[in-house]
Amino acid sequence: MLRAIAVWNRALFVVVPLVLASLGQWGILLHGIVAIKGNWDEATDACLAGTFPLVFVELKYPYSESHTISIAWVETTS
Repeated sequence: MLRAIAVWNRALFVVVPLVLASLGQWGILLHGIVAIKGNWDEATDACLAGTFPLVFVELKYPYSESHTISIAWVETTS
């Protein structure tokens, strides 16, 4: 992303969408970390991952791929 911004000389029509896409990706990743509920299991004497919303797990891959494709497109059109 930084390379694309540098190649386009910090043009706002490139910087703003890339920054918004990057913030969205970080939001999804951080939500996936925060939303997992852990439970202590006395039998195994360990913390087990409990429930977490599958919607955000399913969103990570397509969002990451679209973000990568958009950066590659911006870099190749310069």
